[in-house]
Amino acid sequence: MAITTGTNDGIKFEYMLGGGPPHMVTMEEKYDSTKGWLVGCILDIDTSGRLFRHSGVGANATTGAFAVAMAPMACTADGSAETVAIMITPNTVFSAKVAHLTTGSAVTQPTQVGNTYQLCCSATLGTSLNYCIELATTASAGAHIIGMKDASGTAYGRLYFVFNGTYRAQSPFGMYTSG
Repeated sequence: MAITTGTNDGIKFEYMLGGGPPHMVTMEEKYDSTKGWLVGCILDIDTSGRLFRHSGVGANATTGAFAVAMAPMACTADGSAETVAIMITPNTVFSAKVAHLTTGSAVTQPTQVGNTYQLCCSATLGTSLNYCIELATTASAGAHIIGMKDASGTAYGRLYFVFNGTYRAQSPFGMYTSG
């Protein structure tokens, strides 16, 4: 299923700790008639080296995150399309909107910095393919918050985060843990 519409309202690349460009990868897409993606979706890599949408869509994201999509899925039935993504490393800083899925409201707060929260998808934020930082769930796996992008008190504002090591189980950086 090719998804060609939608905005990057999900995860956005922000900067690299220490400077420099992010590690971009161009890889084949795994064909899947039901699991397309938008810019900003978390991608896994399968055993044949093809990218596919993370299984956490519609629920909490779990282990295995490899990259964040920089282009919507354009896969053809023969699986020959390629996509560009930013590889998740310990130094790659992303941002995502905050959400509170149990109450339907969320705001950025300085007390969120230094904490680790789940990443999940929310139709409340535009589409069920947009990942957000779920403020109701702190866990050992998730987005480790390193700063505020939007001012304190911003409803559905964005926070800067790095992926916790548990998410990166499929990457060469999986040995790193935080939070």
